[in-house]
Amino acid sequence: MYFFNSFFSNSSFFRFFFYSSVVFFSLIILFIFPKNAFSQDLETEKQRSHLQYSPFHTLYFHYKNLQTDTYSPILASKTLYPTAETTAQTRQELAIKLSQIFDGNGLYLDFDKIPKEINYLDTITFPKEKKHIYIPFKKFPEIYLEKYANQWFFSPVTVRNIPKLYDQTFPFDVQDVTRFLVGKKNNQKIHQTFFWGLSFTHWVGLGAMLLFAYLAYRFLLLILPFLIKFFILKENHDPESVIFGADFNRKRSKRLARPLSWYLIFLLLYEAIPLWQFPAKLSFYLLTSVRLALPVFAVVMGYGLIQILAIYLQENAKKQTDTWYEQLIPFIRATLQVIVIVFGFFYLLDALNFNVTGLIAGLSIGGLAVALAAQDTIKNLFGSLTIFIDRPFKVGDWIITDHIDGDVEEIGIRSTRIRTFANSLLYVPNGKLSDMIIDNLGMRQYRRYRTLLNVRYDTPPANLKAFIYGLREMVAHHPKTRKDFYGIHFFEYGKSSLDILFYIFFTVPTFEEEWAMKEEINFLILELAEELDVKFAFGTQTLHIESMPNNSQNKNTSKNNEVIPDENLKGKIEEFLKRNNLG
Repeated sequence: MYFFNSFFSNSSFFRFFFYSSVVFFSLIILFIFPKNAFSQDLETEKQRSHLQYSPFHTLYFHYKNLQTDTYSPILASKTLYPTAETTAQTRQELAIKLSQIFDGNGLYLDFDKIPKEINYLDTITFPKEKKHIYIPFKKFPEIYLEKYANQWFFSPVTVRNIPKLYDQTFPFDVQDVTRFLVGKKNNQKIHQTFFWGLSFTHWVGLGAMLLFAYLAYRFLLLILPFLIKFFILKENHDPESVIFGADFNRKRSKRLARPLSWYLIFLLLYEAIPLWQFPAKLSFYLLTSVRLALPVFAVVMGYGLIQILAIYLQENAKKQTDTWYEQLIPFIRATLQVIVIVFGFFYLLDALNFNVTGLIAGLSIGGLAVALAAQDTIKNLFGSLTIFIDRPFKVGDWIITDHIDGDVEEIGIRSTRIRTFANSLLYVPNGKLSDMIIDNLGMRQYRRYRTLLNVRYDTPPANLKAFIYGLREMVAHHPKTRKDFYGIHFFEYGKSSLDILFYIFFTVPTFEEEWAMKEEINFLILELAEELDVKFAFGTQTLHIESMPNNSQNKNTSKNNEVIPDENLKGKIEEFLKRNNLG
């Protein structure tokens, strides 16, 4: 009781019923008032349809004698060619089944367009032979009329294919269903009360399908979210996980359950509509509506699955040490979305009865023209594949190439997005980027720091040697510097200073750490200079008049010109290193 109260107390039921009723009544009005369906100029031809002089006469004679008010399977069976393997009774049954095939598949006959020539020639299907054949429905080439002597019949091929087509249209024999719904019996003419061209049972059928669609939708919304969470999402109880939590799964499962529910319902409706034996034109509109809805919900459902897959990959990327795995996720998501749209497009064309195979063949024939017109797009696509395979850079890298200098923000299917240091955004086509010479500064193992330390000319040689020695010890003991290669030397005599080359490398991965290390090293240089009483020179010219230093001072040199300070200065250097945790 609670189940039904929850359904019918909800205002969504009435909205659903109202909108669905509008759609179905619109289809019915289109069915009831066809344009020029039975114009007056056809009446003469219809009255002599029993002569079967043309495809029009034969098709109308078969149609007329299987209507409720003019129901005569005996007369309708005369339109089937009398093959040796059939009897009069079996031809009557086949004539009824053929009409049911028309109704079940929505194959209605537009009598205005059916040829009325007795010597009609098919110049499209048989351009060379030009046979006396007429195919009323391109979707069913097995059903066609053929001229024998001066009359037209449903061909022997059609007669033999009726049982097979009947089994394809209906999952089981619907003869008893037809007699119950429509009241048609062999060799009897049953007159029924009709309303707007439909019987009472047909109206019941429309209402029953509307009610079934709504109840099935509500029922599936109760069941499918649990199944989706169990088989696809599988709740993650990790408290640090932002996604795949209970609240996230509940929202995602409902979003995916809605299009999946409608897709399943429309699949069931597509199988159920033929069973109600609606008139062919109404079946046509109903089946066409269902066929158009299926690809739409399939695409929406595919997009939902792709989003869940992308989120699942992002969650797994957190566990991977290789950052390249995370860079592939946007490319995979975009590629799958394009595939879903392409398949949905062809699915929609197939629902509209387009010749998809012929369309693909036409595209292959015109492939050269398409390739020439879309050569830049194709080049960018292959450029994307090249970037993902060769990995010349990844998101977050600083790259320099022709007129491009910035950090990589995103690698897409068509282009790569680069943020410049002026905070502008560049979209570079991957086809061009894959052909450029790229300097990837983001993949550097070491970050270089080169500068000249300008020391005053009046610095004693012992202090200068001690300063250089201290700098080398500082670099050798610093945890973030390269130890196997660096250069610290008395480089040259400058115009107003003694220049010391300070050339080292940092083992840090980012700009922020590099700048922090530069700042730390510069402060250490200042402290060491202050400790050793070494003064830095200014870019000025000064005239000094003083006596030359004593020759006995500052004679502390070592073998091979190795810079080793005296014991007093060396003690200061060791104290400096210990104070800065570099000893």
